[in-house]
Amino acid sequence: MQQLEVPMDAVVLNSVICTCASAGKWEAAMDECAGMRELGLEPSVGTLGAVIVSCARDGDPDARNHAWKQFMHLKRMQVPVDAATRSSLATVFGGSSVEDHLGPLPDPVHKPRRSKPEAEIQARSSLPPWAEHMQAGDWSKAQYALQDALLGGQQPELRALQLVVKLAADAGQCQWAVGQVLPMLHELQIATAEIPYNDLVTRCAEAEDWPLVLEVYEHMLHRGANVAPPTYRRVLEANCRGELWEGAINVFEEMMERKVVMDSAALDWAVHAIVRAPDAAARGTEVVLQLGKRGLLRELPASAGVALLDLCASSPNQARKMYDMMQAGGMALCPEHHGAVLGALARAGRWLQVTSLLQSTADVEPGMLRRLLEELRDDSAGVRGEPGSPRVGRWAAAELGLQRLERCGEVPNDREYCTALRCAAEDGEVEAGLGLLQALRHAPGGADTESCNALLSAGQEGGQWKQVLEVYMAMQEARVKPNTHTYCTVITAWQEAGQWEAALQLFGEMRANAITADFPTFRALILACAGGGQWQRMVAVFKLLHKEALVQGWHLDQTIYQPLLSTLWGAHQRRLTLSLLRHALSEGVFAQPQLPTDHTLEEGTQLLDISSLPRGLAEARVILWLGEMKRMLRASLDTAVDVGKVIIILPMDAAPPEVGSTSLQSNKNVVKKHRDRRGANRWKGMVEMMESKKADGGLQKPQSMEDDPPSVLAMLRRLQSPFEATPEAAPSRWNDNEVRCLTATKAEVCAWLMENDEHTGLL
Repeated sequence: MQQLEVPMDAVVLNSVICTCASAGKWEAAMDECAGMRELGLEPSVGTLGAVIVSCARDGDPDARNHAWKQFMHLKRMQVPVDAATRSSLATVFGGSSVEDHLGPLPDPVHKPRRSKPEAEIQARSSLPPWAEHMQAGDWSKAQYALQDALLGGQQPELRALQLVVKLAADAGQCQWAVGQVLPMLHELQIATAEIPYNDLVTRCAEAEDWPLVLEVYEHMLHRGANVAPPTYRRVLEANCRGELWEGAINVFEEMMERKVVMDSAALDWAVHAIVRAPDAAARGTEVVLQLGKRGLLRELPASAGVALLDLCASSPNQARKMYDMMQAGGMALCPEHHGAVLGALARAGRWLQVTSLLQSTADVEPGMLRRLLEELRDDSAGVRGEPGSPRVGRWAAAELGLQRLERCGEVPNDREYCTALRCAAEDGEVEAGLGLLQALRHAPGGADTESCNALLSAGQEGGQWKQVLEVYMAMQEARVKPNTHTYCTVITAWQEAGQWEAALQLFGEMRANAITADFPTFRALILACAGGGQWQRMVAVFKLLHKEALVQGWHLDQTIYQPLLSTLWGAHQRRLTLSLLRHALSEGVFAQPQLPTDHTLEEGTQLLDISSLPRGLAEARVILWLGEMKRMLRASLDTAVDVGKVIIILPMDAAPPEVGSTSLQSNKNVVKKHRDRRGANRWKGMVEMMESKKADGGLQKPQSMEDDPPSVLAMLRRLQSPFEATPEAAPSRWNDNEVRCLTATKAEVCAWLMENDEHTGLL
């Protein structure tokens, strides 16, 4: 029973002692008597008699000394001793000795039967005057009478003082008992076990005099008194009531060290102190570990467990570790426990662990599920999550949260559906997002534009233009109002699909809805027109872009000019190409690359690097460069014509791919067939037709002129220029690119430019 820490009362302990005494084990009986007194309990008269007889029957002088001490203790108790016990004692000490010390046995025939209150009054009738005043409730007279007795040299009896303490405590005069009577007991050098400390602590606690509880506890520690488990609990409560958190923790640690039996109330007060102390999270984890080792987690109240888990709100690893220890310790976990650890994991963005915990836990409150979805929304917006932590598994957590809400009989609201929609987009689950979008078609609020845009972006990042268009059609069916980002993403999808006409139609719809296009939208339109060879429409889009750029302060870069100029040059719009190229050069769009540090040029050498330009733009750049050189010669601005070389750097030649004109016409027919349809059905039919064409092998993405390799060498040979391919004139790698060089002396180039006007009339 001791190993299992089973609480034992006086009846059990008296039985144990009597059994040991009957078996002749007087030493064991004496040890158990001492242990019983340490617990604040007194062996009964019969028990003491059995111990005395067992000690006396042993021939050891030590045993007889112990028997006599116990006999004297029995005398000091001043309680009636029954005939059976007297008979046993008489066999040891003699009948006359027993009667001398214990008095004659009253005659049971002539002894009137009295009730308990009358017996107590009779027992107290021999009290000194100060005790009688105290018994009557006149505490001031009792105090003066006690002082008079002490001044007169009278020593109060132990029985009277013990009774004073009890009566004072019963009457709520705990302060008087602790301040006046307790010091007298100490001065009389009364044995610590005979002073009713534990009873006094109980009375002080019942009177809610918490400082007095702590004062009595200090006396107990100083005197080495035995502290009963209920006293520990009341001292814990007194420290917490006075906000003495460290004192309460010290008491709790002492209880843990001494393996004191703790009930749920004691554990509750201990946790109450721990959560308010410094370094609470680490202490809380250690407490849970120690309680688990002692098997006390079953006694831990639910509110205390939740408070310990809340300590780890900012430390998800500790929260999960503590939660697992509670579960392994057999603690009855409630929805509040699940909610606390789920909240800690969610705030840290540990969505994979959240999903795992949700799958293994059945009883999660709907309110907690809604808070999880709110945390998901904040995490998707970048508000939550640990810095640098991978934000993965959000869609699985959102999907499971919606399913559990529906299982609880709750209907997710539009905001929660939109949160799940955004999570699906960020995790690349476009098909799942489409299903949610379909579910929101008839919702009162419907889906929001930002969540749908996130789903569009997910399809675009995955290179799935078909999914982008399906999401856009679902948005139209769900009556979601598109914005600039929506149109930009869908136009980019049409551009990637090679459908320039569809992209332009959507751009017209965008302008009809008075939605301003951004820079990426114009770039996608120019690329779409370039891919379809629609230079007139591309120029019209460029004019709109140029006008908007002046208003918005945009800088038009090479992503705009390269497809524009390449397409115009391929469409034989030479003068327009050169005019736009000259303007782009003046704006610094095509800056000349820096000369490598390990390469130097001869004096007077002119260098043109077109290694990074597409074919049409490279040809236009060479023509413009040679034209500028020719104008300088005619104006006699370049006098050093006999010095240096002219070098053109271009990439290694490759065989140009064939451009399928039939596929371009096929794509155009697909778009034209569905031009007159309206709304989502128009786009849906177009996508279906394109999919069928693609399955038959008749639909291909048009090849852009931008993808063709430069043909500058062929052009210069056709013009009978003096340039020759000489790879040794430049390093084999130029600005990290494989290149080749066309070189000629400056004198040869100048002579060719001035004499062969029939070949260079365009210049």
